[in-house]
Amino acid sequence: MNSSKDIRGFFAKKPPTAKSGTTTPTRTKAMPVQPTSSSPNIPSSPITPQRAQTKAPLSRDDVIRGSDDEDEDSDDSLESLSEIAGRQRNPGPSALATATPQAKRIASGSSRAAPVSQAQPKKHKFDLKALIKHAQEDFAVDESARRAEALLKLDAANNKKETQVLDKGKDESHSTAMREAAKDLLRGDEEGTKGDKLVRAMNRTAGDASQPHYYFFEFEEPSRDARKTPFPKLAAKSQWSFLADSSTRDETFVRGLPTALASKGKELPEELYQWILDEVCLEKNMQLRMQYCNLITLCPANTRRLVDVKRLRQILERIGSRKFLKENSKWHLSPAMEQPYGERNWSPVSTFLKLLERMAPDLAPETMIGAIQILIRMSLDPIVSKDIRIRIDHFSTTEALVSALPGTDGQWNDCCTQIGSYLYSGVEKTLHRQTAISLLPPSTPRLCELRRRLAAASLFQQPGLGSSHPDYALSRKDILARLDAPDFRVSHETDYEELHANVKLLDVIIDDGSFLRSGSNPTHNSTPTTPANPAGTLKKPLPSAVSISSSNTSGISAEEFDKFIDMLNRKLKFMHDTISDNSLVSRKEAKAAIDTVGKRLAHTVRTRPPPKTNIVDDLIGQTKRDEEAGKPKQREFMKRWALQKKNDVVGNDDSDL
Repeated sequence: MNSSKDIRGFFAKKPPTAKSGTTTPTRTKAMPVQPTSSSPNIPSSPITPQRAQTKAPLSRDDVIRGSDDEDEDSDDSLESLSEIAGRQRNPGPSALATATPQAKRIASGSSRAAPVSQAQPKKHKFDLKALIKHAQEDFAVDESARRAEALLKLDAANNKKETQVLDKGKDESHSTAMREAAKDLLRGDEEGTKGDKLVRAMNRTAGDASQPHYYFFEFEEPSRDARKTPFPKLAAKSQWSFLADSSTRDETFVRGLPTALASKGKELPEELYQWILDEVCLEKNMQLRMQYCNLITLCPANTRRLVDVKRLRQILERIGSRKFLKENSKWHLSPAMEQPYGERNWSPVSTFLKLLERMAPDLAPETMIGAIQILIRMSLDPIVSKDIRIRIDHFSTTEALVSALPGTDGQWNDCCTQIGSYLYSGVEKTLHRQTAISLLPPSTPRLCELRRRLAAASLFQQPGLGSSHPDYALSRKDILARLDAPDFRVSHETDYEELHANVKLLDVIIDDGSFLRSGSNPTHNSTPTTPANPAGTLKKPLPSAVSISSSNTSGISAEEFDKFIDMLNRKLKFMHDTISDNSLVSRKEAKAAIDTVGKRLAHTVRTRPPPKTNIVDDLIGQTKRDEEAGKPKQREFMKRWALQKKNDVVGNDDSDL
């Protein structure tokens, strides 16, 4: 071997020699494999095979294209795609006879398609026209939804501006529209009788949606930024001078530096205290609101000196409440609306209630009474019963204020009298008074007593009853006389909503029924002092039978008490059975309330459960009663018969003589 040659040539593969003188193609990196007469590569023009030529034997180093043992990852053996396509288009006759059999596995570089698939037109995976049509339909639906929402907003805005009830012409047009809609639903009804029945059924199930309400807030939400007050920089002196810088004031409050100073006994200036009162309910930042409330709570002297009823009303007017009317004036009723406030943010109202709850122990007694009156006025707004968060805050604030009222009997009686007179003079119908009383939480003994006092003043239409405890101001005769009043009698003129409210108030007054069994307590004043009626003369005075007795009757035994409860139940049951149930919601509610009160009296207030009876017991009892009732007649008949027999015997003896 020549030493000057490259040593890598020793390891190179040598091309095998064919016996027929033809060369077999080999694989090299420099040159591509050239097809021979025995290879499957077919030239573009057909070649006539020679008869004398025979198939050359294969060597061990020969590579069969398309076999399973061929390395597909090698780039050296890949041929041009154009050559492969050309050979497939023009196959020669010699290729069919001399080509190596094709393996089942097809190389990834080859592209063969069936003649049928090539002849058919190419189809898209998605129908573009259908997609465009669906998109247009979705756009039309969104556009109609936007138009409907705009109409609803416009209708709500128009309803907010209405302050009077619809006139008779509008009611008639509404009834006509409902009748036409009913006829459309019942197309087979030519005479229209079924349509009228359907309209009457819809009116019966309408409920109390048309009842007016005492709305406490304005329908339009005020802007927070427009009602903010400027910061009193002149009041930020000495240790409070760091609050003068507006760029760091909020961060300083959030960090709690003013709260820390107030907790150490540093008195907050009055101007800063007033500014915090104005801003605490209008602040959007929750952390700032919390720090403001904490700072006000740490200043009890300022709270007692600067916060009064007028100041509380100003804060409420800043967050959107209606202007408060003069004392002893009727509150304004507005027609019912489905969504009077829309999507209003109620966080300022919730903040005010929480702040008032924390300030309750530091307020003056007059301010506490005024705050309770404000909460009673607020409870008549439907939002208090619908919004759970406001309702919970309202309950807790009322409980804190009532618990903070003076504890002596005289002061407590004066507070209850003022609260009862405020409710009685502001609200005309018993239905709304019962709503305000029902929203007072019966969580403490004081709240239960306040509820009973207000219920007694409303049910008996005497605001002076609020000055005395119902246990010592009412008796069994008063309850029975009140049940015999005209507004408890069912007739064609009965207002079932008022009847429902009266029954609920009666249930609150009776409570556990202890005052109906025991006598009067000599330590309490049993004769209520009736102040001047702030509402004037009653339009519908109660009959003379319903007059509050001067003292309670003496105590009775358990058996007599149970008989009295049974008597009340019989009156309520007669009232319940007299109401004709014709699917009116007001009648159903009245019957349900009467039934509930009757069951509570029978199973809770009664000393013993009512005796169980059945049909057999009733028949046996009736038989025994009939027998007892017939015994005097039988005795009288036997006496006459015996006397007649005796006379007959005496007469016969005389005739014999």
